[in-house]
Amino acid sequence: MRPEPDGWTPEPAGIRGERGTGCKHRDRAAEPDRGPRPRNNPPQFKADAVALYESRPEATIRSVAAGLGIHPETLRNWIRAAG
Repeated sequence: MRPEPDGWTPEPAGIRGERGTGCKHRDRAAEPDRGPRPRNNPPQFKADAVALYESRPEATIRSVAAGLGIHPETLRNWIRAAG
């Protein structure tokens, strides 16, 4: 293995956390940032979010979800579940 001009040397294949090693339990630090993890929202928050959307006929799911800091599909699922 030749060192790069700046002195950096790549790690050999099979190092923990490297893609393509077949290990399901890779080091989380090696993973790309996928954003925040799902959080459990209390039922009252879900109900209030649905009520907020339904109380504003001009509002879109996207705009209400953005105002609440949730993904639009999350709000859409809550609206469907509320019937």
